[in-house]
Amino acid sequence: MEPIRIVSLDHLLLQIGDQLRGQGWALICTEHQGFPLQFTLGLTVTYDHPELEIVGVTPDLGQAMLQNLVERIQQGGRLEAGAFFSDLKRGYDFFLVDNPIDPEGPPVTGDRLRLIWPDRNHRYPWHPDCDPYCAAQSLMLEWDGIDLKGLERLMAHTAEIS
Repeated sequence: MEPIRIVSLDHLLLQIGDQLRGQGWALICTEHQGFPLQFTLGLTVTYDHPELEIVGVTPDLGQAMLQNLVERIQQGGRLEAGAFFSDLKRGYDFFLVDNPIDPEGPPVTGDRLRLIWPDRNHRYPWHPDCDPYCAAQSLMLEWDGIDLKGLERLMAHTAEIS
């Protein structure tokens, strides 16, 4: 799927309409607060599934990972907060977290899940010594209610198995 790049509102609406009619969902690439942002639109309506997003990775990488996850949804999978993925990019583990919130933006309608990635030292935004660029994923994100210790235990358990 060719991602939608925001050029103008009219252009955006035409492209979104084309992708929603053709595939049932759209992939949008933009920036927020200086960080690359890729997100889906249409998963809630077409698959009764929360929308997905990723912040801070290159557009190509973000698109590839989101498309991979959407293919899993299309095949009947259901992704939830706390899901752990070690097969999206070799050598890196990713987590889905609940409802990112932009305090300066409009209220969130429907559920969204954000794919969280580690820095090159495999530290996540909730670690105090995480690389500042990686830690910026916590922008627009309420960390309350996320079982960070549970995610770390899952990561440690998976590392033992590998």
